[in-house]
Amino acid sequence: MHIYKMGQVVFERMRPNQKLIVVSVDRNIYSCVDQERPWQKAFSYHERDLNSDLKTKENAKISSDKER
Repeated sequence: MHIYKMGQVVFERMRPNQKLIVVSVDRNIYSCVDQERPWQKAFSYHERDLNSDLKTKENAKISSDKER
């Protein structure tokens, strides 16, 4: 069973400000395209590298701001 579904908007953990759209799923590998540039090539992510929770997105941003 997959955590994220095709068409769902997710965020990469390392770049939480970039919205991605899941375009395909194979086992626990997700192919995603940038929501703002869907015509560009898809990137593959492991399930653990993605997140769909906005609260976690905000926490990641706060953490990166503290590191500066």
